Amino acid sequence: MRSSFISPVLVVALLTPWLGTGCGPSYERKVMTPQERLDEQERLAYEEEQRKKKSGDSGYVPPDDEEEAGAKFDKEQTEMELKRATRSAETCTGVVEAKAYGEIEVTITFQEDGTVRQVAIPSPHDGTPLGECITRAYEAVIVPPFRGGDQTMSWKLTLKKPEKKPNTGGK
Repeated sequence: MRSSFISPVLVVALLTPWLGTGCGPSYERKVMTPQERLDEQERLAYEEEQRKKKSGDSGYVPPDDEEEAGAKFDKEQTEMELKRATRSAETCTGVVEAKAYGEIEVTITFQEDGTVRQVAIPSPHDGTPLGECITRAYEAVIVPPFRGGDQTMSWKLTLKKPEKKPNTGGK
């Protein structure tokens, strides 16, 4: 004679497939490709970076060790990095249309974590595609971390008319 008693283990085994599907809200999840996942991570990182820049919080906590923190602002290293950025900024006249050329002075403010907080471009370039190109070149500069608050430097660069390349007839 069979017993009509059902084992608790059998009940759990039979109900397990439905336990997660009937409770709570339904979420449609799309499986992301590796490229979509990378794009999403880059977007989130960019949004976080923009949020920190707006709030003035770089998230940087200086180390306790004075030497490791680079206690002083390294002006020599900064000048070397600004020279590299200047070579990039000077190519902007070949990338975007410029209406004025010559020497201009930009002002770059560095945060204690070594990143650029702000780049100020003078008129008539401020707010133009050329000014934005120059700003991007200097925003990419990273110097060794330091203590003592933000450091601001003025830096000169020369904007030249791009040389017209001779037309070789495409051959």
